[in-house]
Amino acid sequence: MKKLFFSIIIGIILLAACQQEKPKTASPNKPVIVKQKAIQKLNSNTSFPYPNLLATNGDSYSLLAVGEINEKSPIEKNKIVIKRVKDILSLPLDQAKKIYPNLNIEHNPEYVLFDQNGIVYQTTTLKTLTQFLENKKSK
Repeated sequence: MKKLFFSIIIGIILLAACQQEKPKTASPNKPVIVKQKAIQKLNSNTSFPYPNLLATNGDSYSLLAVGEINEKSPIEKNKIVIKRVKDILSLPLDQAKKIYPNLNIEHNPEYVLFDQNGIVYQTTTLKTLTQFLENKKSK
């Protein structure tokens, strides 16, 4: 949740900074090129389309948990998960599909695990997610 909030704030700051620039007088095609360069600079560290979902360091993972929240045993209290996963974002299925269309999320629930480079593991059951994390003793 912190990463999402941080990403939104950075986006607002970048938009505000871009609007303070004097408009350039050029042909109608020039603004498109300027916008593309700005997007490339923003994502220059990675080719992954959603860098806010990536893990912050090489020793941990980040997790996108999609679907209904189990209030009796939330994923944030699963000892195996919290031992290896530092950042967890939980979203309903419809929101996840709208926000992250390139992830091809189709199931309810679905768990998508990320390292610093992209998707490491994707599953529809918490059991298989915990098995994967248990088998990954060290990265």
